[in-house]
Amino acid sequence: MVNIFSHIRYSLHTDDLGAVFFKSAKIGSMLRVIVPLACLASVTACGAGETGSPQSGTDKPGTDTSEIVTAANTALPQNVALTGAGATFPAPLYQNWFVQLNKDVPKLQVNYQSVGSGAGVEQFSAGTVDFGASDVAMKDEEIAKVSKGVLLLPMTAGSIVLAYNVPGVEGLKLSREAYVDILLGKIKKWNDPKIASINPDLKLPDKVITVVHRSDGSGTTGVFTKHLSSISPEWKEKVGDGKTVSWPASGSVGQGE
Repeated sequence: MVNIFSHIRYSLHTDDLGAVFFKSAKIGSMLRVIVPLACLASVTACGAGETGSPQSGTDKPGTDTSEIVTAANTALPQNVALTGAGATFPAPLYQNWFVQLNKDVPKLQVNYQSVGSGAGVEQFSAGTVDFGASDVAMKDEEIAKVSKGVLLLPMTAGSIVLAYNVPGVEGLKLSREAYVDILLGKIKKWNDPKIASINPDLKLPDKVITVVHRSDGSGTTGVFTKHLSSISPEWKEKVGDGKTVSWPASGSVGQGE
């Protein structure tokens, strides 16, 4: 197996590398063709003008996909179907790339299922999919279990932010100490002094904070908890980081889509 696509997630002031994985036995020599096509599909999309039409003018070096498309169609003597699974964050991007890829190379069809980074790594390692994607790169011990090898390639980037829902409260600010204490379950109400002191102009309600987090194995969770571990010794000691953790603050859970 070969890990082909990966992406980078940025959690506040930290970053981590994610990945997508392909099965070498099924793809063989097509590896050198598929990745450039996916990358160049994104270049074409980004080069569109305001009206949605490709930019006109002199061709820029590296943006001509005709030779790669020709090579891909020539290299495929018959139809090839690939199935992948993994992170929800890059799913719209990958799915768009694969639609464009199929238009350029009709014999190649790629299906990507956004089931979460944890499930993506598990399915890839078990050999039930041809490739997978994860916000968090596979660990050495996970890679060691894949007999055919894993190749990690960065493909895109994104941000992770905290969101809140307090009717009538706009522009809420949270210090690192405040949001770590919320997630540790030490700050329980919105009008806690640690929150109120940095939001003097806001009228904060005397209501309990409900923490909402992912229930499935998530690369987003992995990147975010790595950030929390890097800024809070208490979080690192009590909770740590990973695609799934035992959240100290009680609240609601949900699965990524």
